[in-house]
Amino acid sequence: MNTSLIIPTYNKSARLKFMLKSLLLLEDRNSFEVIIVNDGSTDSTELLLKQFLPEAGKEDLNIKIINIENSGRSVARNRGADEAEGELLVFSDDDIILSPGFIKAHEQAHKDGSHNVVRGIIYDLPYLKFFKDPETGELFDSSMKSTRGLQQYLLGNDCIEPALKKIRSQARLIKFEKDIHQLYSITPEDHPLRWVGCTGGNISVEKKDFFHAGGFDSNLGKAWGCEDLEFGYRIKKSAGNIIMADNAENFHISHFRVNAGSEHEQAMAYFFARHKDQSINELGRYFEGSLSSLAEWKTIMDK
Repeated sequence: MNTSLIIPTYNKSARLKFMLKSLLLLEDRNSFEVIIVNDGSTDSTELLLKQFLPEAGKEDLNIKIINIENSGRSVARNRGADEAEGELLVFSDDDIILSPGFIKAHEQAHKDGSHNVVRGIIYDLPYLKFFKDPETGELFDSSMKSTRGLQQYLLGNDCIEPALKKIRSQARLIKFEKDIHQLYSITPEDHPLRWVGCTGGNISVEKKDFFHAGGFDSNLGKAWGCEDLEFGYRIKKSAGNIIMADNAENFHISHFRVNAGSEHEQAMAYFFARHKDQSINELGRYFEGSLSSLAEWKTIMDK
């Protein structure tokens, strides 16, 4: 099965550079394509990508860079899918470090054809959230008094390969990720609530199913939140089973996000308004903290 890895990026050059380094460690690099969609970045992203192309060529990485006007992650992912030549679409993000077997794990999980969507595992690098640049140690908030204890978690400017051991040692699962794992462990592959696992940082779907479901909803615009969950809701209804692939792992370079709570609430409101499904409304309670886990969410919806 031919595969296309699609990565939208917007103003994350300080983290994107580590994603790019990890691409060069992927196994069987000449057997798939990488599509990076630069969503109108105004930082040094465009220059970084131009500088990376010759290195990618030397390493037999089939990479395509697409520059678009800033439109949001839904539009950027959809554009990547439009340009993709692969029958399998793998989605990751620009602030992610991929494990070497990432693509092969997704491909292997799709081989028997009994399911259409595969979700990998996203580990978090929580101590890096304080740094605007996880290499230099530049802080998001210059008023922070001391980062002496955090300097040990910075990522070096050399190849990612020798840093993988360090990365794995500091990696953690955030609560949402743990709750998704728990939900998947107590539900069959065809359970209707498994759409909640469709987070855009680590999923794969057959191209025909992606377009049959309608792709990501561009009406969610540029604001952060829920475009992947909303897509997951539709892909679950149209394509069927969703499984977890434990060995399709990647590592999120954590960061602060301004206005994350309010943007996510607005996106959830749109999500519910579009589908009028009570499970979406109840999921909003989970994100607000009224429900303790996704297992509790399932229990409520099973009644």
